[in-house]
Amino acid sequence: MVQRNRDIEQDLRNIVRTRERLTEKIELLRSQIRGAARQTQYQLGHAIDDVRQTAEGLKRTFNPSYQLEHHPWAITAGVALLGYMLAQWGRNGSRTRGNGHLFRETGRSFYDHPKNKLPGRS
Repeated sequence: MVQRNRDIEQDLRNIVRTRERLTEKIELLRSQIRGAARQTQYQLGHAIDDVRQTAEGLKRTFNPSYQLEHHPWAITAGVALLGYMLAQWGRNGSRTRGNGHLFRETGRSFYDHPKNKLPGRS
Protein backbone atom coordinates (compact mmCIF):
# COMPACT_ATOMS: atom_id res chain seq x y z
CA MET A 1 0.00 0.00 0.00
CA VAL A 2 2.92 2.32 0.78
CA GLN A 3 4.36 1.70 -2.68
CA ARG A 4 1.03 2.49 -4.22
CA ASN A 5 0.80 5.80 -2.33
CA ARG A 6 4.31 6.70 -3.51
CA ASP A 7 3.31 5.92 -7.09
CA ILE A 8 0.23 8.11 -6.78
CA GLU A 9 2.27 10.94 -5.21
CA GLN A 10 4.86 10.64 -7.97
CA ASP A 11 2.12 10.66 -10.60
CA LEU A 12 0.62 13.80 -9.02
CA ARG A 13 4.04 15.51 -8.98
CA ASN A 14 4.52 14.60 -12.64
CA ILE A 15 1.07 15.97 -13.46
CA VAL A 16 1.84 19.24 -11.63
CA ARG A 17 5.22 19.60 -13.40
CA THR A 18 3.65 18.87 -16.78
CA ARG A 19 0.94 21.41 -16.04
CA GLU A 20 3.54 24.04 -15.07
CA ARG A 21 5.54 23.38 -18.24
CA LEU A 22 2.42 23.63 -20.37
CA THR A 23 1.48 26.90 -18.67
CA GLU A 24 4.96 28.30 -19.37
CA LYS A 25 4.79 27.22 -23.00
CA ILE A 26 1.31 28.72 -23.40
CA GLU A 27 2.50 32.02 -21.92
CA LEU A 28 5.53 32.01 -24.19
CA LEU A 29 3.28 31.40 -27.22
CA ARG A 30 0.94 34.20 -26.12
CA SER A 31 3.89 36.53 -25.78
CA GLN A 32 5.19 35.59 -29.23
CA ILE A 33 1.75 36.09 -30.76
CA ARG A 34 1.42 39.52 -29.11
CA GLY A 35 4.88 40.47 -30.42
CA ALA A 36 4.04 39.26 -33.92
CA ALA A 37 0.76 41.19 -33.84
CA ARG A 38 2.56 44.38 -32.74
CA GLN A 39 5.19 43.91 -35.45
CA THR A 40 2.48 43.35 -38.08
CA GLN A 41 0.62 46.48 -36.96
CA TYR A 42 3.84 48.48 -37.12
CA GLN A 43 4.70 47.24 -40.61
CA LEU A 44 1.13 47.73 -41.83
CA GLY A 45 1.15 51.31 -40.53
CA HIS A 46 4.37 52.02 -42.42
CA ALA A 47 3.02 50.38 -45.58
CA ILE A 48 -0.11 52.54 -45.41
CA ASP A 49 2.03 55.65 -44.95
CA ASP A 50 4.17 54.66 -47.95
CA VAL A 51 1.05 54.18 -50.09
CA ARG A 52 -0.27 57.59 -49.02
CA GLN A 53 3.03 59.27 -49.85
CA THR A 54 3.14 57.55 -53.24
CA ALA A 55 -0.43 58.64 -53.99
CA GLU A 56 0.39 62.23 -53.04
CA GLY A 57 3.48 62.13 -55.25
CA LEU A 58 1.44 60.83 -58.18
CA LYS A 59 -1.16 63.54 -57.64
CA ARG A 60 1.57 66.17 -57.78
CA THR A 61 3.21 64.56 -60.80
CA PHE A 62 0.01 64.67 -62.86
CA ASN A 63 -1.27 68.00 -61.55
CA PRO A 64 -0.64 70.59 -64.27
CA SER A 65 -1.06 73.54 -61.89
CA TYR A 66 1.56 72.15 -59.53
CA GLN A 67 3.97 71.40 -62.36
CA LEU A 68 3.48 74.84 -63.91
CA GLU A 69 4.11 76.48 -60.55
CA HIS A 70 7.26 74.47 -59.81
CA HIS A 71 8.65 73.90 -63.32
CA PRO A 72 7.49 76.76 -65.55
CA TRP A 73 10.39 76.57 -68.00
CA ALA A 74 10.05 72.84 -68.49
CA ILE A 75 6.31 73.21 -69.14
CA THR A 76 6.94 76.07 -71.58
CA ALA A 77 9.56 74.04 -73.46
CA GLY A 78 7.27 71.01 -73.52
CA VAL A 79 4.35 72.99 -74.91
CA ALA A 80 6.60 74.56 -77.57
CA LEU A 81 7.94 71.13 -78.55
CA LEU A 82 4.44 69.69 -78.69
CA GLY A 83 3.30 72.57 -80.91
CA TYR A 84 6.27 72.06 -83.23
CA MET A 85 5.63 68.32 -83.45
CA LEU A 86 1.93 68.83 -84.18
CA ALA A 87 2.78 71.38 -86.88
CA GLN A 88 5.23 68.94 -88.50
CA TRP A 89 2.74 66.13 -88.29
CA GLY A 90 0.02 68.31 -89.81
CA ARG A 91 2.30 69.38 -92.62
CA ASN A 92 3.40 65.81 -93.40
CA GLY A 93 -0.08 64.43 -92.94
CA SER A 94 -1.63 66.82 -95.48
CA ARG A 95 0.72 65.54 -98.22
CA THR A 96 -0.25 61.92 -97.80
CA ARG A 97 -3.94 62.29 -97.01
CA GLY A 98 -6.52 61.17 -99.52
CA ASN A 99 -5.24 61.14 -103.11
CA GLY A 100 -2.25 63.37 -102.39
CA HIS A 101 0.17 60.66 -103.49
CA LEU A 102 -1.28 60.79 -107.03
CA PHE A 103 -0.45 64.48 -107.40
CA ARG A 104 3.04 64.40 -106.00
CA GLU A 105 4.32 62.86 -109.23
CA THR A 106 2.82 65.55 -111.49
CA GLY A 107 3.80 68.47 -109.27
CA ARG A 108 0.27 69.82 -109.33
CA SER A 109 -2.10 70.02 -106.40
CA PHE A 110 -5.44 68.34 -106.09
CA TYR A 111 -7.23 71.62 -106.74
CA ASP A 112 -5.52 72.09 -110.14
CA HIS A 113 -7.59 69.20 -111.53
CA PRO A 114 -11.30 69.04 -112.25
CA LYS A 115 -13.21 67.20 -109.55
CA ASN A 116 -14.34 64.43 -111.87
CA LYS A 117 -10.98 63.77 -113.40
CA LEU A 118 -7.99 62.46 -111.44
CA PRO A 119 -4.48 62.34 -112.94
CA GLY A 120 -3.70 59.04 -114.56
CA ARG A 121 -7.40 58.22 -114.99
CA SER A 122 -9.67 58.94 -117.92
